[in-house]
Amino acid sequence: MPVAFIDIEASGLDPNSWPVEVGWVFNRSGDGDQDNNSDGAAYLVAPADEWPMSAWSDVAEGLHGLDIETLRSKGRSVRAVCDAIEDALCGMTVYSDAPDWDGFWLMRLFSAAGRKVPFSLADFNQAIREPLLLNPGLIETAERIAPRNHRAADDARHLAALFRLATNAV
Repeated sequence: MPVAFIDIEASGLDPNSWPVEVGWVFNRSGDGDQDNNSDGAAYLVAPADEWPMSAWSDVAEGLHGLDIETLRSKGRSVRAVCDAIEDALCGMTVYSDAPDWDGFWLMRLFSAAGRKVPFSLADFNQAIREPLLLNPGLIETAERIAPRNHRAADDARHLAALFRLATNAV
């Protein structure tokens, strides 16, 4: 069964924060050089009416580069993003490198749509812990193949690259 990797960018890191971008990629067999060709998707999320603008962080905006105006004009509704997530990831094993935060933001997203998250998050760090202890250079290799840049799809691609490198190294 294929697995997926998800990343969520958010308005900030406080208890009222909310998702601004959701991205995921799937684990595909093949060598590490194919990481940028993994199928997946990313969606900007238009702020839901009930999400407080007071949870917007200029620091977070500086990291992901997304502003409120862009989210309002180019973001998809919470329902549309939830539909896409359900269609792509329902019933799959989905890895996150920050399952507590990503789980919180997924709950905020799906709650705003009146739904429940259709999958559980698995802890990416636990899945690759042993191979990384044996070969810490895998992180640098994954960074060259699929750099992290605080955008959801790119960061999910990085996780997929690191996962493939780690599972091939065992």
